[in-house]
Amino acid sequence: MEMFIVEGIITLVVGCLIIKSVIANNKRSEEKKAETRREWEENRNALQTAYDTALTALKAETSKENKINALEAGRAYAAHCRKGGKVSIFDEAALQNDLRAYGGD
Repeated sequence: MEMFIVEGIITLVVGCLIIKSVIANNKRSEEKKAETRREWEENRNALQTAYDTALTALKAETSKENKINALEAGRAYAAHCRKGGKVSIFDEAALQNDLRAYGGD
């Protein structure tokens, strides 16, 4: 009878350790996901700022160089925001609209 009690206690302790390990791994996974999301958002914000700055420069001086810079910055921003990191035809149309609006005809 005592042997069954000891085996039961050992099983219970091992089960608790396994559950604790699973919970700890889940917590680390969630923290890593949150950090990855924060990094992605920081990169997105930096790319958006670069695009906005390039459009402002284009508005100030409509030159071929400024148009190219704005287009490249816009593509980088759009690609970052898309799954797979590729710019779609809709992104290209939106970029062309932005360039026209800022005087890059």
